[in-house]
Amino acid sequence: MANEPIRFGYIGCGFVAQRIHIPNFRGLPDCHFLGIAEVRGDLGRRVAAAYGIPKVYRSHEELAADPEILLMDEPFSALDPLIRRQLQDQFLDLSTKLKKTTVFITHDLDEAIRMGGH
Repeated sequence: MANEPIRFGYIGCGFVAQRIHIPNFRGLPDCHFLGIAEVRGDLGRRVAAAYGIPKVYRSHEELAADPEILLMDEPFSALDPLIRRQLQDQFLDLSTKLKKTTVFITHDLDEAIRMGGH
């Protein structure tokens, strides 16, 4: 099975984002921006045009509310290891079927590697 491209939204278009982060992400194979969130509308539009990013959101809340993107902030952190693993498996199966872009936040390196590898 071929790997699906990584599709994601990015928050902020400041100097570091323009000079380092966005170019680095653009240079990764199979890495596709869905949009950027920037409160400074003119800056967001200029950066989006310069890097071929298709959509500009007015805030990170708007980006997270987009039905194409799911935000999960440490969803399994309070669970015991067995239930945690079962829910991770269920989430991975479901996300493969739905092909939904997910911003997954975790402080667990093993979880990040496992969840990010799909």
